[in-house]
Amino acid sequence: MKIAIFAYSRQGCKTARTVMEHFKAEEIRAFTKERFEESGFQPLCQPSSLFYGSMFEWADTMVFIGSCGIAVREIAPHIRDKKSDPAVIVVDELAHFTIS
Repeated sequence: MKIAIFAYSRQGCKTARTVMEHFKAEEIRAFTKERFEESGFQPLCQPSSLFYGSMFEWADTMVFIGSCGIAVREIAPHIRDKKSDPAVIVVDELAHFTIS
């Protein structure tokens, strides 16, 4: 399984690390904004439509640590059908709520 995790704040990165500990995957790629970049995270690339499109094709699961609105806006142009699209999970920054 290939998992892409996206965090948009320092707290989001902390939560992303916790999430990564619970996944047993062949490959996990974690991304964050350049200003929050830390070890184990790659910078989110621009333009975002191309970047998220490539991650949508690569990943089996996409985990967004942040608002549901961010996830919806970033994946909307790439959605085809539930049989071929990756699983999409949204977790709030404090990991209190999850939507899949």
